[in-house]
Amino acid sequence: MKINVKVLPLFIAFLLEVLFYSVCKNYLPAKINPIFNSALSIFIVVYAWKLWQQNDLEEASFILLSKNNLTFLKITTVVLALLVLIYFSVFFKSEPIDIKRSDIIPVIQQYYLDRLFNGEFVYTSVDRGTYQWTPNYFPMHWLPFTISNFLHFDHRLLALGVLILVIIFYSFKIINKSQSIGDAFVKLILPYTIIFFMRYDNKIILGHCVETLICSYYFLFSINIFQGNTFAKSLGLSSILLSRFSIVLWTPFYIVSSFLKEKRATIFLCIYSIVFALTLFIIPFLLKDPTIVFKGFEGFTDVYLLEWKGQSWQAPGDNPYQLFNGLGFANYFYSFWPGELVNKIHAIVSVQLLANILVPVLSFLFMKRFSRNTGIERYQLLTLKICLLAFYAFIVVPYQYLFMVPLFVSVSIVSQFNLFLNCAMKQST
Repeated sequence: MKINVKVLPLFIAFLLEVLFYSVCKNYLPAKINPIFNSALSIFIVVYAWKLWQQNDLEEASFILLSKNNLTFLKITTVVLALLVLIYFSVFFKSEPIDIKRSDIIPVIQQYYLDRLFNGEFVYTSVDRGTYQWTPNYFPMHWLPFTISNFLHFDHRLLALGVLILVIIFYSFKIINKSQSIGDAFVKLILPYTIIFFMRYDNKIILGHCVETLICSYYFLFSINIFQGNTFAKSLGLSSILLSRFSIVLWTPFYIVSSFLKEKRATIFLCIYSIVFALTLFIIPFLLKDPTIVFKGFEGFTDVYLLEWKGQSWQAPGDNPYQLFNGLGFANYFYSFWPGELVNKIHAIVSVQLLANILVPVLSFLFMKRFSRNTGIERYQLLTLKICLLAFYAFIVVPYQYLFMVPLFVSVSIVSQFNLFLNCAMKQST
C-alpha cells in the first residue's frame, strides 16, 4: 500500500476547508478568511476536474478487498456510527435547548409541530409587534421532526440520526469499491471530521441547531449523482428543494444535463420529485394559501436587520458578531457598501442572486467543453459545489452551522479518489 501523491493535495485541501470553517476560522482576519475558504473550494473543484482529465491516474485493474476485509470495514462502520450516536446522546442531555442561544428548535416546536399536532395551519402569520412574521421553513426543514415529537425524543438526535444513516449508506458504497483498507478507512472518517471539528469549535452548532438534517439531504443527493438509484436521487433532490432554496436555480441545469444523457431515468426522477412536492408541500400547504412563500420571504429583511445591528451582548459600535466571524463576504458589504443597513442588505442579496444565476448559466454553456473527459455526473457534482459556494459566500447572515452543507459536498468529491493504493496496482494504459 502506498500514498497516491497525485490526489494528496485534494485531501489536504478538504482538511483545510473543514478547519477554516471551524476551529481555525479566526486565525485569519475576518475579511481574509472568506477569501481563503473560497479559494479552497475553488481549488477542490479545479484540482478534481484536472485529476479526472488525466488518463494516467493509478487505478486497480481487478483487485478489490477480500470478503473478510469487507466484513470488518462494514462492522467498523456500524460500530463507529453507534459510538457517535451514543456520544451525542450524552452531549444533548448535558446541553439543554436554550432559546437564548438559538431559537431554531423552539421555533420549529412552537410554530410548526405544535400547530400541526393541534390541527392548526402551520403557515399562519404571527404578529411580532413591529412586523408580521410568516413561518418560512419549507416542509423538509421541520416535517421529519413529527417523528421525534410523536415518540417524545430529542429533535437533535433525530436530525443527527438521519445524517448518520446517510453516512452509513455512503460508507457501504465506499467499502464495496475500495481497493485498500487504508483508503477505505480514510474515506469513512471524512464525514465525521466535519461533525467533530464543528462540535469542538462551537457546541451551539450541534447542540442547538438541526443543520445535520439539511446536510443529510445534500449528502444523499451528491453521493448518488454517480450511478445512483433514481429514487434515491429524487429523494435527495426533493428534500433539498423542500427545505432550502440554495440550489433552486441550479436544478434546471441538473435536470437538462441529466436528460441529455439518460432520458428515461431523468423523466422518472422528475416524476418522483413532483410527487414529493405535491404530497409534502403543494397539496397540504400551498393550495390552502398560495402566498405563504412570498410572505415568508418578506420577513427575512427584518430578521437580517436584527443580526446586522449586532448582538444584545455587544457594546454599541462593535462590528456585528455574525458578520465578522470569519465566514462569508457579508462583512464587506457592511463595511464598504454605501447607505443604510437595509441598502447594504439589498446589495448582498442582489449579488447572491446574480451569482446563483450565473453559475448554472455558465455551467450549461461550458458543459460540452468541460465534461468531455470527466463525464456529466462528475461535472454536475463540481458545478453543485460552485453553486453552493456562490450561495453561501454571499449569504446575508453567515451563521457557522450553515457552512456544514458545502463541506459534505466536498466529501462526495474527495471520496471519488484513492488516497492509498495497493502495491499490486499498476499504471493504466
